[in-house]
Amino acid sequence: MLQRWSIAIVRCRQGVRWRALCCALGLLLLSAGQMHARDGVAQEQPPFAPPTPARFERLGLEDGLSQNAVLAMLQDRHGFLWFGTQDGLNRYDGYTFVVYKNDPDDSNSLSLNSVLALHEDDDGTLWIGTWGGGLNHFDPQSNLWLRYRHDEADPASLCGDTVTALLDDGAGTLWVGTNEGGLCAFDRESRTFTPYRHHSADSSSIASNAISVLALDGDGSLWVGTGGFGIPGAGLDRFDPQRGEFRHFRHDVLDNKSLSNNTISAVLPNADGTLWVGTGGFSLSGAGLNHFDPATGSAVRYQHDPADPASLASDDVIDLYRDSAGDLWIGTWGGGVDRLPKQEGTASFVHHR
Repeated sequence: MLQRWSIAIVRCRQGVRWRALCCALGLLLLSAGQMHARDGVAQEQPPFAPPTPARFERLGLEDGLSQNAVLAMLQDRHGFLWFGTQDGLNRYDGYTFVVYKNDPDDSNSLSLNSVLALHEDDDGTLWIGTWGGGLNHFDPQSNLWLRYRHDEADPASLCGDTVTALLDDGAGTLWVGTNEGGLCAFDRESRTFTPYRHHSADSSSIASNAISVLALDGDGSLWVGTGGFGIPGAGLDRFDPQRGEFRHFRHDVLDNKSLSNNTISAVLPNADGTLWVGTGGFSLSGAGLNHFDPATGSAVRYQHDPADPASLASDDVIDLYRDSAGDLWIGTWGGGVDRLPKQEGTASFVHHR
């Protein structure tokens, strides 16, 4: 995702060859994966400044990558690049790949090969979310794997086996978003999960059990985007951990200041308390970009206009990133990458294809 890899590429010179960095960015822009803002914490790191002219190198099957559909990426504290694909987890040191896959005869292996989400813990271990295989906790130093799966008979188990989003709130809780099992909070001490699921009779419950993205704003509020993977969204939620309640922000066809769509694909908090909210994503049912003010519940919409070449290139937003100059970068499905310069007055998008 743009946010994560702009951060990773700056640091990567310390531990991995420069060639690997260009390769990683090339994979980012070319892969068709769910690379949402899963670690959507406020950004303070400087942006990646590529060499001029930029030259991309591609890593693929012939180089040892296990599969070409890259769904998640991460750089660890040692400089290794990790790629989650539809067929295994890959570690790259700038020269060679080490591939981790499920072994049906070995419980000390990746639970399932389709990797959707990655997160590095403070101790250097990795959390790995999979499609249908639950959550994995992996220690690269000892090569030990610990699996967490959903168990209908255990209310403290993982809330769903398709893990789409991971976020550490900095207060000891690992938040886990799932595709159909809702949201759960993992307590590292007790190794138990607290589930938050939608209940139609409870208006303060989470809006949907299909979680697409998690983000943390400057006040420590947890934002939860819903929908995706073929499941219609139910808007954007803000979670109050003290009360255990969710406040809902939804699209209203009668209110043009509401969010433009209920399928939320990306959330980027701003320092002033507002949010950039992308819709649609890989669902291909988006309605553009929103500049959303939670204090008023109102949004300014930015959408594609075929008659306006300076409008948003595509209404299906995949990811969002803000650089140190304050410019907003928007990754889209089918429209390339847009840049919205920080400015006053009318918004004008710069297209990069």
